[in-house]
Amino acid sequence: TAQVVVEELLALDFEGHSHRDLHGNRDLSMDEAASIIGRAIRNDGLRYVQVSPEEWFETQRQRLGRTPHSAKRMNLMYEAWNSGALIRSVGPRRPETTTPTTFEEFVQTDFLPKYKTAA
Repeated sequence: TAQVVVEELLALDFEGHSHRDLHGNRDLSMDEAASIIGRAIRNDGLRYVQVSPEEWFETQRQRLGRTPHSAKRMNLMYEAWNSGALIRSVGPRRPETTTPTTFEEFVQTDFLPKYKTAA
């Protein structure tokens, strides 16, 4: 969150590259996240749908115009995300890594204004 960035920049107690694990205020499934977004955009039927890597590869190529190399790299990232490999790389939830911002607040203050502008 912005508060974490401010704290890090004020402290300047790091050298070179560093990272800090951050978690939202609670764990959410993709279904829960889709439902929250759906309510915000007044689409109560919005659902998370996981497609096969092959389907997503073709979608990226045909609809998004990605090169085969780019689509393959994106698929690797999505597969890691869906398998939990990316999530496991984050440390355990602790009070100092948990932000107070709810996903609902993020959707209302950050996502929704951008969505409305793009729509």
